Amino acid sequence: MPFVFEHLKQEWKSQAKVRGMDSFGPRNPMYGVSQSDATKTKISARAKARFEDPVFREKFINSEKRKSHHKSRQGIKTGPVVERVSLTCLFCGLNFLMVPEMAKRANKKFCSYRCSVSAQHGKTATTDLEVKQTVLAFAETNADELFSVKLNSLKSLFQPLYSAIAQEYGIRDIRTICQMVVGQPCSRKELLFHLRTYVENVRGTTTNQEVVELGDKKPLG
Repeated sequence: MPFVFEHLKQEWKSQAKVRGMDSFGPRNPMYGVSQSDATKTKISARAKARFEDPVFREKFINSEKRKSHHKSRQGIKTGPVVERVSLTCLFCGLNFLMVPEMAKRANKKFCSYRCSVSAQHGKTATTDLEVKQTVLAFAETNADELFSVKLNSLKSLFQPLYSAIAQEYGIRDIRTICQMVVGQPCSRKELLFHLRTYVENVRGTTTNQEVVELGDKKPLG
């Protein structure tokens, strides 16, 4: 359709929709129809004749649709731009922009995936030290329970500690907590052995319990 007859094209689309036809594809009346060389020559001549009209040429060159097409081919965003809202990353403190719908999501508290993971696992030197001090303070306060607890009751012993760390630092991974305290990922039993050794060193006395290193899996308690 000629550019100046845009309203006719829209009218044809509305009628074609009622008749079950499409602008393109198998449901278009001209789908699969090949034009003869003579017809192609006529179409080309009519198109060139349209561009000889200065009014049509001016409208075509300055049309917003044509400008948007060329901008999109160059990778430039076109159309209405959604206003962004500014958020502050809870981990690194930097401000970042986000569309309103994305900003409403609960997990949009960080500027990047890296900051999200770092905040979840607390991979900073300051947090490592604070968590380690919290765990060691727990060991000193609950020293008697550490030496009397049975190995099948470790979860109930450490659960208040895990809950306090999760609430204060947002760290819920037990392996990460062990990494901060022991220096390597370990089980609750190995964490227990480490804290028993720490308590004995703090007390400066030898208890009746045998000290077990991380590599020794001999049950205690």
